[in-house]
Amino acid sequence: GNSQVFYTQFKTSAAADYNGDNTIDLVDLAAFVKAWSTPNSAFGADLAPYTDSIPSIRVVGDSRLNIQDLFVFVDMWNYYQTTRSLPKKSAAVSQGSEQVERHELRVRKGENAFTHAINLDEKNELIALSAEVRYNPARMRFDSSSIAGVNKKLEGGFTLAHLDSINGIVTINYADLKGNLDNQLQFISTLTSNMDRLSNEDSIVIFINGVDKSLKQTYSKQFVYSIKEIPNSFNMSQNYPNPFNPRTTINYELPAKAKVNLLLFDILGRKVATLIDEEQNEGYYQFGFDAAKVAEGLASGVYIYRLSATGANGNFHATKKMVLLK
Repeated sequence: GNSQVFYTQFKTSAAADYNGDNTIDLVDLAAFVKAWSTPNSAFGADLAPYTDSIPSIRVVGDSRLNIQDLFVFVDMWNYYQTTRSLPKKSAAVSQGSEQVERHELRVRKGENAFTHAINLDEKNELIALSAEVRYNPARMRFDSSSIAGVNKKLEGGFTLAHLDSINGIVTINYADLKGNLDNQLQFISTLTSNMDRLSNEDSIVIFINGVDKSLKQTYSKQFVYSIKEIPNSFNMSQNYPNPFNPRTTINYELPAKAKVNLLLFDILGRKVATLIDEEQNEGYYQFGFDAAKVAEGLASGVYIYRLSATGANGNFHATKKMVLLK
């Protein structure tokens, strides 16, 4: 008799994309961990051996769970984080005040140890957690980022980390292969600051999301850090412009709170004016000097200005010359 053959084409999800949304992210990590740690569900985490190559692999499996299955998930996760071939779902959270916490942080130019505490409810049932940090890559850099315990080493933790230094995004996915997460964790990293002294403020945003055993996102918070860079050491720059008439600017830097005196002398060493006499916090400072407003107007000539700063971090003294030309 006659026979007919029909072909139907359909698309299956990529390996490690457990919810079929064409991304490999926190939810997929939670699903992998759930399959790994739940009796009789191991087949869901059995990703090795396989044929073909990442990302278009065909899972064969061997009905056993070992480090090779972990490596496959890591390879697939890294591939997605690197290529982002499809847009990732927005990480935005409710803008209600209970969901957004604001902090202020002062950092030094150069490397700084950065720690963000993640405090979960003691009865939390989270099995996986993500931390995404967004920052200005032109002015800051994050390195060696991870999730860590508080005053103890995490046992059984599984961490995936990806750094997009071009766009300024750090992505960390963390899960505990034994089940529930500890209720006290922390995001740790090295923050390198390289801001301009005239524009020494910026911000970073941290998104923390958690998934429970039912693979539902039941924890979501947003943290905004206002970052201010402070100097590493005392310094006073040459006034600019120099020579000047009648205005010039004196820049100086304080690495710590100090009592500041800025005095002006004539070329013979006689005191002409006290320009600053007050306690100031650490930071970058600009002092605008107007010769027309000092001692009823200064005559042309060479003047000496001396900065003294006294504080718990030590004493600093600097002297420079300025030239007033009328």
